[in-house]
Amino acid sequence: MQLGATSDPDDPATVENESLPPAKKVKLLVTDDSIEKNSSCSNFSSMLTASKLNAKNSCPAQSSSHSKYDIGLYINSSKKITDEDKIEILSHIWTQDAKYNFPTVDHGKFKRTFQLKWLDLFQWLTYSNNKNGSFCKFCVLFLNSHHVGKGLNTAVGTLVKDSIIKQLDTKRVKDISVNRAKLKPIIQTIRFCGRQQIALRGHEDWGRITMDEPDKNVGNFRSLLRYRAKSGDVILKEHLETTSSRELYTSPIIQNEMITIFGELIQSHLVNEISKAEFFTVLADETTDIT
Repeated sequence: MQLGATSDPDDPATVENESLPPAKKVKLLVTDDSIEKNSSCSNFSSMLTASKLNAKNSCPAQSSSHSKYDIGLYINSSKKITDEDKIEILSHIWTQDAKYNFPTVDHGKFKRTFQLKWLDLFQWLTYSNNKNGSFCKFCVLFLNSHHVGKGLNTAVGTLVKDSIIKQLDTKRVKDISVNRAKLKPIIQTIRFCGRQQIALRGHEDWGRITMDEPDKNVGNFRSLLRYRAKSGDVILKEHLETTSSRELYTSPIIQNEMITIFGELIQSHLVNEISKAEFFTVLADETTDIT
């Protein structure tokens, strides 16, 4: 086989690459009988690669932004995709060159854009010019349904919208809500004891609070929590029975921290009320030493 330029337009063995600009059109002179003159674009791509030319520029299906091999065209498509079609799509899937301008998306204070290097790093990943997003090409072509996730009730298109950051943030919000629900009865019990001027502690203030009646006096706080859990507070009961002993938030240390916080809140409220008033009075009470 000989690769070279020729100016003979009548030579039937001359093949012209129409995908290049007019000033850079390349003509391939095929002299090897083992290569048919109607060879496919991929064969000529390998020839151009051997001569250090860009293989992508030699294949129109790879460079056209409206290529029929754009994976976005097959999302939620009503047309049945045969196995032959899948092989052809995966073999000629539309890719971008280094000059392709990926759209920029605002993400808070930062701007995000798709990176071309990701296509080499993740072989399952492809980018769709039609959908302006990235997709798992195998998920699109080989799913029995155009839905994914638990119960197959999430459309494929949402894969590019629900980022990992958003999923993690959703999990974080859920954890916060659950933890607040567990702490609420504990805080309310401490506040109840404070309002009624009831002592919190007994002879045994540490360890897990079981639903069985103890032999010793474990104090009002722990007894009230047990009573509340046995009376129908499902969240509190599950928390006391299943949570690690390090995360129960029922120890004397936690009780003292919550009492301190209550005191700070009461003090802050009183200061705000006094600051709003034009006048206020301080009453001092004393007991005279009569000894």
